[in-house]
Amino acid sequence: MKINFTLLVLWLSFTQVWSQTLSSYNLNQLSQRTYTQELSSIWGWTSPQGVEYAIVGTTTGTSIVSLANPAAPVQVQFIPGQNTIWREMKTYGNYCYLGCDNCSEGLLIMDMSTLTSTFNYFYYKPRLTVNGDTDTLRSIHTLYVEGSYLYLGGTNLNVGEVIIMSLANPLAPNLVGFLPPPYAHDMFVRGDTIYSSHIYDGYFSMFNIANKSNPVLIATQNTPSNFTHNSWLTDNSRALFTTDERANAFVASYDVSNPSNIVELDRWETFETRGTGVIPHNVHVLNDFIVLAHYTNGVTILDGRRPDNLVEVGRFDTYPVNQTGFFGVWGVYPYFNSGIIIASDINTGLHVLQPTYSRACWLEGNITDTLTNAALSGVRVTINTTPVFEDSRLNGDYKTGYGIAGTYTVTYSKAGYYPKTLTVNLQSNIVNIQNVQLMPMIAFGFSGQVLDNQTGLPLANAKILMRSDLYTHTSTTNAAGNFSIPSVFMDTFEVFAGKWGYKTILQNSIISSSTPSPVYRLDKGYRDEFILDLGWTESGNATSGSWERAVSEYLTYNNQAVTPDTDLSFDLGNQCYVTGANNNGSISADDIDGGNTILRSPNFDLSNYTTPYLSYYAWFVNILGQGNPNDSMIVRIHNGNTTAVLAVYRTSTFAWTPIQNFRVANYITPNATMYLTVEAFDRSPGHVVEAAFDLFEIVDSAAAPTAVSSFENEKDLVIYPNPSKDIITIDFPQDFEWIENQNLEFYDALGRWITAYPVSAEKRQTFVLGSNFSNGLYFVRYGNQTYPLQVYKQ
Repeated sequence: MKINFTLLVLWLSFTQVWSQTLSSYNLNQLSQRTYTQELSSIWGWTSPQGVEYAIVGTTTGTSIVSLANPAAPVQVQFIPGQNTIWREMKTYGNYCYLGCDNCSEGLLIMDMSTLTSTFNYFYYKPRLTVNGDTDTLRSIHTLYVEGSYLYLGGTNLNVGEVIIMSLANPLAPNLVGFLPPPYAHDMFVRGDTIYSSHIYDGYFSMFNIANKSNPVLIATQNTPSNFTHNSWLTDNSRALFTTDERANAFVASYDVSNPSNIVELDRWETFETRGTGVIPHNVHVLNDFIVLAHYTNGVTILDGRRPDNLVEVGRFDTYPVNQTGFFGVWGVYPYFNSGIIIASDINTGLHVLQPTYSRACWLEGNITDTLTNAALSGVRVTINTTPVFEDSRLNGDYKTGYGIAGTYTVTYSKAGYYPKTLTVNLQSNIVNIQNVQLMPMIAFGFSGQVLDNQTGLPLANAKILMRSDLYTHTSTTNAAGNFSIPSVFMDTFEVFAGKWGYKTILQNSIISSSTPSPVYRLDKGYRDEFILDLGWTESGNATSGSWERAVSEYLTYNNQAVTPDTDLSFDLGNQCYVTGANNNGSISADDIDGGNTILRSPNFDLSNYTTPYLSYYAWFVNILGQGNPNDSMIVRIHNGNTTAVLAVYRTSTFAWTPIQNFRVANYITPNATMYLTVEAFDRSPGHVVEAAFDLFEIVDSAAAPTAVSSFENEKDLVIYPNPSKDIITIDFPQDFEWIENQNLEFYDALGRWITAYPVSAEKRQTFVLGSNFSNGLYFVRYGNQTYPLQVYKQ
């Protein structure tokens, strides 16, 4: 992937701004307490003497930690329990109620007033009849306390829907009602209304529970990712915030003031990690600030005072590993009188944080067409030097903002319109209204030609890809090598031109109506970086995870990369072949399942090559599942008559391999009907298997300035390591004749001179490869002998 240097510098400067302001701001860590086991949920309790405590769920029990000195938390009690990853708790006066899922403890009741003396607690397992089902209360997923009632969700009773228990006797809660199924993962209660989150059914429900023994359904509402995890109301009870426990899901807001007409107001996700598989978990609301337990993103604070324009105003990353999945922060508690926030990170322990609650700087307005005054939807509004961007809605309205006050430039851009940039002053707790009009561009046709660079003849069926931030155009040349794109708007484009059997080129151009028709000249050769579709095909019987040419979605497991975060950084474009491109944040969503998937190259003709070398980069991961992973990836070369195996991958690489380079004649007879296959398997009983393939290339050693000597010649130089990263050692033959002022010369794969190093009379000499060496094939010449050298730099 080629990056314009000026843009790279700007991108780096922006990245520095973001890292200084957004990785941690308006939340300072006071302390951290680590555990030898994983954590689950968390809650807080304040003693009558004013001492604040954290109640922390762990894998093997419950940890109670004094925050008398928030900078030095001290565990004062630990209640052992069954092994489970789910513990959740709530308090009522001086009592704490705790339930665990996937266990049989029932309801743990703790008398917190005895915390610092002889601590009193017991497990409460009443036998209850709920909706005609009589059983002992054993497991509980979530709890909520409102008034003098305890609400339990996800229990082993009533198909997991909410059951309601009176706390008139706090030591013996009494069943007084229940909601009808389906399963409730979580619930929020205020007054006589309960909001139940039906995670597996993808919606929340509202019930009137004025009569606890006869709840009445008021309304239901689906949430964006149809996996409703939890919800919480604003202080005025007009807006409800929800999370979906899915990768790349949103915090969503709804106007619930009229239950007969619930209206979705906004959706929010972190800009920096958008599309990387991060999962939101639990929202809590304090003074209309949303305090979010955000798994691998840590703790995030949003300003929810304007629920139709959610803006991030604080963050602390407790889990700075760039990873997706169920790691990081499980729960938060922001309700201490001291103002501190406590967070339970599954992997890194208890975090005590000091927030600075600062209101958002809102930026809102309406965007219209200058000529027609028509509303413009889909206008990208970018607050420059920040990661924030937003698109205007159908009526032309846009609503965005930032968490740090200051003067910013804001750019408004839409395909077919001239962009406009304004300077705006964003202030905390202020709505800055900027109505904008954009001038439409006039479309024009764009055409050109693709030629063979050696013969000057036109190339038919060559592929053209033009892309910018706003536009993408494709075309294919006709028999005369001509292409035409009928409607183009002025912009700076990356233009790729390529054809199988030729090397793809990239030109960066400002293209306007006055741009002369370009001629793109291609050099012969087999090099495919997969930015263009040059004819590779897929076959096989896998039920998912088939080979696709795509931008890879970065997925990790246990801090190791399962899929590439991008294709190779030093090739053209950003695409490679991957096994399944629809993972949606889950490593098992679109991996190879149930069989094989085969990637086949177009035919290539090596009949005129002297000594062809074939190379590529590979990626292979095989983990999890039942038993030891037994899957593999096999790369084969075919000549129409016979087949040879070039490589077999069984061990997970968790990264792109070094360049895989093969002298074709060592494996198969080169001819005019060659092709390559890459076959990846998921064998029974099934595991997670992901593969990728990039930068296929064939070079002929005859491209060097002189003939390559035989590898078997005893008088050859020995170069190692080969492939090399940055340093090579050369053993010269015993009859090596040192010639004064004769250098060791380096050429690239096309025979172009790169550099030279002086040679001494020593039989073994070491050379450092400088910055002018990138990944690829080179040739080393000394005297009249030439030798191949592969360079691989990460």
